[in-house]
Amino acid sequence: MDSTRGLRRQVTACIIANQGLFLIGINLGWSSAVNEHLLSGVLGYKYTQDQLSWAVSLLDLGTVFAPLPTGYLMNKIGRKFTFLLIASLFTLSWCLKVISVQPGFLYAAQILAGVARGVGLTVTPMYSGEIAETGLHGMLSTIFKLMFYSGMLLMIIVAPYMNYTTISYMGLTFSLLFFFSLFYIPDTPYYYCAVKKEREAFQSLKWLRNQDKTENASVLNKELAMIKVAIEKVMGEDSGFRGLIMKPSNRQALFIVLGLFILQRMIGLNTIIGYGSITLPKGHPFITPQTGMISFVVALFISSALIALFIDRIGTKPLLISSSIGCGFCTSVIAVYYWCDRTNGKAAVAGFFWVPYLFFVLEAFVFSIGVGVVPTVYLSQLFPINVVGQASAASVIVASFVTFVINKAYFYVGVQFGIFMMYVFFSMSAFGCAAFTHFFAIETRKKRDAEIVPVGSVIETASARK
Repeated sequence: MDSTRGLRRQVTACIIANQGLFLIGINLGWSSAVNEHLLSGVLGYKYTQDQLSWAVSLLDLGTVFAPLPTGYLMNKIGRKFTFLLIASLFTLSWCLKVISVQPGFLYAAQILAGVARGVGLTVTPMYSGEIAETGLHGMLSTIFKLMFYSGMLLMIIVAPYMNYTTISYMGLTFSLLFFFSLFYIPDTPYYYCAVKKEREAFQSLKWLRNQDKTENASVLNKELAMIKVAIEKVMGEDSGFRGLIMKPSNRQALFIVLGLFILQRMIGLNTIIGYGSITLPKGHPFITPQTGMISFVVALFISSALIALFIDRIGTKPLLISSSIGCGFCTSVIAVYYWCDRTNGKAAVAGFFWVPYLFFVLEAFVFSIGVGVVPTVYLSQLFPINVVGQASAASVIVASFVTFVINKAYFYVGVQFGIFMMYVFFSMSAFGCAAFTHFFAIETRKKRDAEIVPVGSVIETASARK
C-alpha cells in the first residue's frame, strides 16, 4: 500500500468536502467587508444599524432550521449528495446577492446561506470522521477550521479592492466549483455499509486507502468487516434522538459537546469577525480596521494549521483549558480599553489605539489552538454512528441560536451600556469554558485508535473499563 498517496487522497477528499466551510467563511468575511458600504448607502440603499444587524444575524437564524432534517437527509441520500445540496443553496444565495442589494433580497440570500451553513456544519464533521484511517482523525478534523478561515481570509483581503457585484460573482464561482468538484470523491464506506451497498463500500475504501493492488484486497476486506460489525452493533440499539437521550454515555457526550459549543460561541469570535471592521479604532494611516481584520484571520489560519500537526500528540483537554484562559485574558484587556474609551473619552486612549488590534490577533491565535477546533473533534469522536447525525444537528442548532442572539445584542448593548460590556461577557464566558473543561470534558488522545472511530463511543468504552 502506498500510505503516502492514501493520506493524500484522504486529505484531498476532506478538502473538497470542506469547501462548504470555505464558502461559510467567505459569507462571514463578506459581512465584515461590506458593512460600511451598506451603512453609507454607496450601493444605492442606505441600511440602518437595525437592518444591518438583521443582515448579519439572519445567517445564524437560517442555520438553526437546517440541522434537524439534515440528520435524516444525509442518511437517506448519503453524505455526497447532501454536499451537492449545500453547493446548490450557496449558488442560489449568491445569485440573489448579484441581483440586488435591497434588504429583501439580502435577507433571503443570508437565510439560504444560513441553511447551507447548517447542513454543512452537520454533515461535514461526519464525512471527515468516516473517511479517516487510524491516527488521522484529529488532523483531518482540523481541515474543517482551516477551510473556514481560508474563506474569511480571502474575502477580507480582496473585498476592499472589488465592488459589491464582483464580490458576489466571486462567491458564485466558488459555489459552482464546489458543486462540480464533488463528483471526484466517493461517499463514505460507513454510509454504504449502513445502506447495505457492500460493493460501493469496498470501492470507496479502496480509493481512500489507495489500495489498488489485488494482493491488498484482504487488508480492505478486514477493515470493511470491522466497519460492518461495528455498524450492526449500534444499529441494533435505539437510534435518532431517542438513542441520543436514553443512553447514558450518549447523554454525557451530548452534555460535553453542547456545553463546549455554547461556550465557544459565547466567547464571541464570530461576533468580533462580523463587526470588527466597524468596531476597531480608526485614524491611524497604517493600522486600520482592514489590516487588523486581515491580521486577525491570518492568525486564525496559521494557528489552525499548526494545531493540525500536534492535536493528536498534545491532547484535547490541555488545549481547551489553555486556549480558554488565553481568550479570557485577551478579551479582558480589550474590555478595559473600551471601558476607558467610554468613560474617559477617545483622547484618553489615543496613545493605546493599538491595544485592541494586538489582543484581537492574540485571541485569534489562542482561540484556534483549542476552543475553535476541539468541540468539532469531539463531535466526530464521542458518538456512535446511529446518533452522531442527531448530535451534530443539536450542536449546530444550539450554537447558531446562541450566535444569533449575541450578534443581535451587540449593537443594543453597545449603545445602552458600552461595547466594553460585550467583552466583559466574552471574557467571563472564556474563563467559564476553562472551568467547564476541567470538570466535565474528557481526554481522547490516549484512547487506542480503534475506539476513536465514528461507530464507537469513547465515553462508553472508558466507562466500561472503570
